[in-house]
Amino acid sequence: MKKILSVISMAFIIFSCGTNVEENNNKIYGLWTLSETESLSEPKTNSGDALLEDSKKIVEAKKNITLSIFPDNTYTKLCCDGDTYEKGQWSWVKEGQKICFSHDKKKEIFDITIEVVDDSLFRIELKEKAVKRKFNLQAKLLEDYKEEPFYGENNEWRLSSKKEENRQELIDRLGNYFKHMAYILKAADKRDLQVISFEYSLGIIKIYNSGIGIEKDEYIPENWKKIFHNKKQYEEARSIFNSYLEKDNTSFPASGDWVKDDYTIMLSIYNDLKSGKF
Repeated sequence: MKKILSVISMAFIIFSCGTNVEENNNKIYGLWTLSETESLSEPKTNSGDALLEDSKKIVEAKKNITLSIFPDNTYTKLCCDGDTYEKGQWSWVKEGQKICFSHDKKKEIFDITIEVVDDSLFRIELKEKAVKRKFNLQAKLLEDYKEEPFYGENNEWRLSSKKEENRQELIDRLGNYFKHMAYILKAADKRDLQVISFEYSLGIIKIYNSGIGIEKDEYIPENWKKIFHNKKQYEEARSIFNSYLEKDNTSFPASGDWVKDDYTIMLSIYNDLKSGKF
């Protein structure tokens, strides 16, 4: 079957100016992506090459830094194609002007502003002492934001195990990953995306045109393997999923819409996992 890549871009961060808390909150809820960075600590230089000066601002953007802001005062941040994951709480320090992100007992406070470029483009400037970053709004949240693929509860699989896990714990970890992947497909369908990508979520699942399989070991990113306590645990999880796929599982007729088809298959896999068929 033809391999299909999929995409969901996430994003980073925050904004706001205004007088109404609800209005400000509604403006920052969403999926944001880093577009450019400007150092405030290094001496400004002028090479005489305007294009070169502009290019310096987008170097950090190549790390694919993204952040999702949710109404329950939580956020998640991803960068480097998923190598780095951060989950925490956000709150206003000064409503509409200063915002705080807290994670792992660390607090970061930023001045924020938002620029409405046109009806479809919102740009956020997030500033601290040493650096100023701009983020573009990638997408507003789904009606049920807890179905967002990068909502915290759908990304527990990213948290590396600090100890060996038993079989059920490995199955639960796989289940959370399957849930995340299913929500990528569901969100893509709801947003009617023409291009989809799993750039932050590549792992054991292989996406086909109206089919789900297991990815070859050599194509599974190291950052996905490292969520397990050791290589033995990774191989056990892989064996659990492979054994499930080798069983005579129910197939579904292709509808002509591979996103909907693959979402249906992921639902079936998730249901089987939760029903004890793994």
